[in-house]
Amino acid sequence: QVSYFAVKNHRWLASVFNSPDDQFFPIDETWSWAGNVTGTYRFPGDVSVSGFLQSRNGVTGQRTYIFRQADPDGGPAIAQNGNTTLRVEPFGARRLAAQNILNLRASKDFALGGARRIDVDFDVFNVL
Repeated sequence: QVSYFAVKNHRWLASVFNSPDDQFFPIDETWSWAGNVTGTYRFPGDVSVSGFLQSRNGVTGQRTYIFRQADPDGGPAIAQNGNTTLRVEPFGARRLAAQNILNLRASKDFALGGARRIDVDFDVFNVL
């Protein structure tokens, strides 16, 4: 089985503007996506192997810069303002690598006679 989805984001990064500095790059217009792949193969002798792969976009962000009240190079201080943090690029300009998770399972069925049986499973999580 395979499934996939993508979502176009359009949201304000700050719910309330506290200063004019919040108006720089205020909207998240990124895409979010994720997908799943699942499969099972049954071998002779009641042995089966299966896998589950999930992939999704990496964490998004943006660069900011802190303009300090005191000049680090010893210049004059900005007297009318304290430290100010400004966004210097659109949200989503920085993105970490995609997140991938792979889980594997091996299973063996044993008949105990009549309608009774027992299943033995071996799981390996987070292979990737």
